[in-house]
Amino acid sequence: MRVIVVGVLLFLSVGLILCQSLVNEYVEKEINLETNLVNLKLNVNVRNAGDRPATSYDVYFTKDEAAHISDVWGIAGNSGKRVRLSLANDAKGAKVSFRLPTPIGAGETQNIHILAVLTHAVTAFPAEITQSQNQLMVYEGNLYLYSPYTTEKIKVSVKTFSPSIESYTHKKPFTAKSNVISYGPYSNVAPFSTENVRVHYLNNFPFMTLTNVLKEVEVSHWGHISFEEHVDLAHTGAKLTGGFSRLDYQRNPQKSPSHFRLVVAQLPASSSGIYYRDVIGNVSTSRVRVEAPENGEAYTHFEIFPRYLLFGGWKTQFYFGYVAPLSEFLGITKDGLYSLNVPFGTTIVNPVVDQLTVNIILPEGVSDVQVSGVDGLEESRSVRKTYLDTKGRTVVTLKKSNVVGGNTDTLTVTYRVASLSLFTEPILLIGGFFVLFLFIIFAKRFQLTIGQAQKTLKKAKDEALELSIKLQKIDSEIKSLSSSEGETKAASDKVKQLVASFKSEIPEGFSVQARLGAFEKAALELVSQKKGANAKDAKKRGEDYEKAFKELDSEFTSKL
Repeated sequence: MRVIVVGVLLFLSVGLILCQSLVNEYVEKEINLETNLVNLKLNVNVRNAGDRPATSYDVYFTKDEAAHISDVWGIAGNSGKRVRLSLANDAKGAKVSFRLPTPIGAGETQNIHILAVLTHAVTAFPAEITQSQNQLMVYEGNLYLYSPYTTEKIKVSVKTFSPSIESYTHKKPFTAKSNVISYGPYSNVAPFSTENVRVHYLNNFPFMTLTNVLKEVEVSHWGHISFEEHVDLAHTGAKLTGGFSRLDYQRNPQKSPSHFRLVVAQLPASSSGIYYRDVIGNVSTSRVRVEAPENGEAYTHFEIFPRYLLFGGWKTQFYFGYVAPLSEFLGITKDGLYSLNVPFGTTIVNPVVDQLTVNIILPEGVSDVQVSGVDGLEESRSVRKTYLDTKGRTVVTLKKSNVVGGNTDTLTVTYRVASLSLFTEPILLIGGFFVLFLFIIFAKRFQLTIGQAQKTLKKAKDEALELSIKLQKIDSEIKSLSSSEGETKAASDKVKQLVASFKSEIPEGFSVQARLGAFEKAALELVSQKKGANAKDAKKRGEDYEKAFKELDSEFTSKL
């Protein structure tokens, strides 16, 4: 136990020695209040006064500042490479440890840049204003650099939205010119020193807050990727009081200085099929154009006009989406994994996002799904079934709070997918159309309505009655031929002609071929018997004919 205690004390002693060995030789601190965010920019010349190389540099933020911090970045030397830093809370506040790419040797100096972005760090004062009033904000924070090292010299500048400043802290020496208040220089500032600075200033910048954003990214291996963002938008500046006058606004919009009505999004240059809708339906008040800046990548500039302008305390909801080529976002690693790289944050410019949810909808049949690229995410998995799915698609849900619109982090999702699964949907389509065509073929052969069946039955009865009447007429003619004294050959030919004519008039629905043949045979025997023939034989022929006639006639009368 004593060994452990001694080890801990030794570790803390070494850490204290290392902290004391670094000195903030010269610090320039800028508090930028020009937008709805607070940007703290630190430019520090650090000297290593110890005898060992320093591999990291620590910066602290007060507890009040830490509650509003969204992002912290560090740049060492003149490399220009930004490194995202993470916060760790301790008794002094929130600590940021910047591991330096190049250690600071004993007696050497190095320039370090720290950038922190704070959200909801200014307060409207007054909290409520009328339509024609300007919006005034108050910022309170630490004037000094909250550092574990001694600061030999520090200068501070505060930049506001406009030169209109109601009041500010008078900490000598200071100067105020236009929209910049300069403090210092101050010398020999002790570690963890604080000095409150308060600035009350005019700020009509759009205080655009997205209280909730749901961003959905749907991947299709058939060549495209779909993006859709659902947005709850609020104006979180000074609340409007006293009502809104449309007439006053139409007369002079400049006399309603605290409102905004334009939302801008920057989409990929290859975006297509762009749409914008709200809870009512499609909104046509939007503009799209492709921008190609000289120093940067081309992008699609998408201007969104909500149905009504927004004053403080007002809210609206809408969603928009677009499609882009999959090849710009998807690649294949050396291990045969698919690698999807998409922007994590919202495409809307200059908002504060209180809660951001990103759903990555992957193709059906994926496995070995891994997410990287963004820290501090709350991750969950689910399955969503859409059209032509059998098992459903894997949905990776990522959540993060307190995100700024300028968040340019790239989210990387790697996964595997079986090659044959790509053909599942075409096979289902082909099978579906095949079954549909079979159904149509069989349906055509059935009479499924009662009216049609009754009509068909009536038609069959009419045909049967007509054939029965014709058969009776033929019977009368055959009996007439059998009783005449003419040539038997002529009588036989006449019978064959009558039977052939009758046969041609029988529809396909009557199966009387056998009985019609028996009737024809009996009729020929009846008319071909000679005069003076045996009476018994003549009687039998007559009976055979009558029997054949009745059997044939019953085929028709049975359907009546």
